Amino acid sequence: MDELKEFIQNELKELIFKTVDFDEPLISTKVLDSILLVDLIVAIEEFADVSIPAGEVNEEYFETINKISEYIYSLK
Repeated sequence: MDELKEFIQNELKELIFKTVDFDEPLISTKVLDSILLVDLIVAIEEFADVSIPAGEVNEEYFETINKISEYIYSLK
């Protein structure tokens, strides 16, 4: 399992108290609200040592763990 995906999955479990599959929708299904999304982004930025532009925080990049992981790797 990819280390970043595992990290995101664990962070989500701490934020929402449930395990999320890698392809489970997060934003469109309201699993994540705006506050939880910000918390997740801060944790990802620290873990992956990246800076995520606010304008790119949207469903296109943050809808699933797989999409988040692909997006973060594109920043490196």
